[in-house]
Amino acid sequence: MFNLYEILRHAQGGHALENLATQFGITTEEADTAVKAIVPTLSAGFLKQASEPHAFCSFIGALGEGQHLAAFTDPAAAQATATAQKGGDIFSQILGSHNAREEIAVRASSATGISQD
Repeated sequence: MFNLYEILRHAQGGHALENLATQFGITTEEADTAVKAIVPTLSAGFLKQASEPHAFCSFIGALGEGQHLAAFTDPAAAQATATAQKGGDIFSQILGSHNAREEIAVRASSATGISQD
């Protein structure tokens, strides 16, 4: 099994957490805590996607799009408006609904003390 937290932490040449912190004006430690808070929900969503072949193929296909591949290594690509929009759509797909995105933001905010925004 893969370790989603480690994959996310090592993205963008190992600077993903620092880049995330800079993007949202928080500390690297806060970004790390936020990522750790949402990883269990993301992992559950991935497992659900993997159990439904059609959904899983759609999800993998979306991740294979150029901007998502670039976002893994390039912070500028990750922060681009189009990437963020499509990433949000994929996030909703993983979690099962747009409302689930809001719920995970509340959970992460409660766990970290960081604003939901």
